[in-house]
Amino acid sequence: MTLGNSLRDKTTGKDPVSSKCLETDKAMIESSKNGYPTNPLFKIILNKLEQYTKSFVIRDGLIWTINNKGSKVICLPGDRELIIKVLMQAHEIIGHFGG
Repeated sequence: MTLGNSLRDKTTGKDPVSSKCLETDKAMIESSKNGYPTNPLFKIILNKLEQYTKSFVIRDGLIWTINNKGSKVICLPGDRELIIKVLMQAHEIIGHFGG
């Protein structure tokens, strides 16, 4: 079971995490947007998006891609503090599975 599957709304089958979690914290959104230009990979994507449209899309200033399971995911710049915030928020939402 993936994190995305765990968080999927059981009644609608939609994935509320794809943007809903980030939307709840504008600082996290801004941190992501501000981190893209300083990240070597995302800087290239921002400057030459037309070359990467099969792999990446920019929506509302956030870079998205498709993971190997076929789910749309937000790309996070290598900002340790931001990544920890996202992981902590995901942990709060789904908690622990198993013992």
